[in-house]
Amino acid sequence: MISQRDDTLPTGSTASSMPKCYAFKLGVIQAQVALIAVFTIVYLIALSIFIRRIPRQEKAWIPLVISLVLAIVHAIINLVATPIHYCSTQTYAQEEKYWLILFAAGCIHLWAVVFLVATIMISVCKRLTRNNRWMVILASGYVGVYTILSIASTAIAIRTQIAENISSRVSLYGVTNSLAITQAAIVAAGMSLAVLVMGVSMVKQAHFRRGAISIAIIVLMVSSLGYGILQLVDIVTSIYGPIRRTSTLSLVYLALYRAFFIGCWLGAYYVVAILEKDPVYKSSNA
Repeated sequence: MISQRDDTLPTGSTASSMPKCYAFKLGVIQAQVALIAVFTIVYLIALSIFIRRIPRQEKAWIPLVISLVLAIVHAIINLVATPIHYCSTQTYAQEEKYWLILFAAGCIHLWAVVFLVATIMISVCKRLTRNNRWMVILASGYVGVYTILSIASTAIAIRTQIAENISSRVSLYGVTNSLAITQAAIVAAGMSLAVLVMGVSMVKQAHFRRGAISIAIIVLMVSSLGYGILQLVDIVTSIYGPIRRTSTLSLVYLALYRAFFIGCWLGAYYVVAILEKDPVYKSSNA
């Protein structure tokens, strides 16, 4: 889940194998930067909506806003680092710093996902199930396990980066890959469970099938399932796939990742906001 892959270049090419200015003129790199810029703006708009409309005393919003802030930081780092990297002549040491910056951005994105998943599993699902005791226990246990795995993944990834011995790095890469697949599988399973809970809630409770909340739940269901499946497929194919990902496919992955992420965030935001503010929905979840 923490990756340093550069899949935006054409097959058989690397950033160091072509002049820097020419590399940045490649359409695929320009498209990558444009996509990141667009979604950064979308994230900032979402954050501005959040700041204007949400009561500060509500603790349920803490993981949601942390998730979006981390996603914005991750996007800005990539948005700034990519043009600088491809528009300047760099030494090997500077190249290493660039990849370390991307690694740090990957760690930040990992935790953005952790906080978003926690919001969906706990803040959303427990409200839709009227604080069902078993749902609360299951969701809390799930988030706890996922958080522990994320801490372990981050720690091992950092240890891999600072390891000076090549053989140590190789062995740690194996552990990192195993953890990445496990995390992706857990995210896919958790998102699938959340979608099931949301679907059952809509079937059982008619007021969830009407108005703005029905749209918010459907957006959240589609985005959650899409993100979970995409991440699992991405991790498995990147580790075990026999063919290097093409530039076009990489851009599609990037666009879908960002779209599903903001879809999950907005869906969770509006579901919880409606349940907290509307007396009809709030009383049904009392």
